[in-house]
Amino acid sequence: SLPSDDVRAVLHDRGGMLWIATLTDGIAITNLNSKGFQRIIPFDADAQNPRPNNAIGRIAGAADGQIWLANNNGVALFDLSSSKVLKHYRAHKNQRGSLSNDLVYSLHKQENGPLWIGTSVGLNRLDENTGREAQFTVIQFGSIADDYINTIAAGDEGVLWLGTGNSLIRYEIKTGKHYKYL
Repeated sequence: SLPSDDVRAVLHDRGGMLWIATLTDGIAITNLNSKGFQRIIPFDADAQNPRPNNAIGRIAGAADGQIWLANNNGVALFDLSSSKVLKHYRAHKNQRGSLSNDLVYSLHKQENGPLWIGTSVGLNRLDENTGREAQFTVIQFGSIADDYINTIAAGDEGVLWLGTGNSLIRYEIKTGKHYKYL
């Protein structure tokens, strides 16, 4: 059975695995051709994280059996084969290039492209394959409500649709132009 009945996100990956993010008990994973669930607790207690938060609110696929996880402690890249968090990004108020806010509401991994992260302080773009330390680009849309990115959906080539606290936004990735629908 599932480790928790409070399911927050589901992802069916290319390998046929179903990932289930729960509010209280980490992740459950299953191969749809078998029975039962494997429980995964991605964040272990350690000296730097004495009270780990395994309430997973959002998930997105990544390459090579990895998955992006998000909660109110930022965003992390988890590797199933090692059962380890490989990278963990948090907001740092006065550090340029960091995540804009730890509370993540939405994730979208663009095919062969960046990871898009929606927070209450804007849309964050993470380009990993730049050959240098990962940096977030924060895109804002002019008001507190419009910067509250609840959901991200891929549109036609080069377009993201953003559901915000105030409107629907069509964001053109290449030009950075956006159009607001009220």
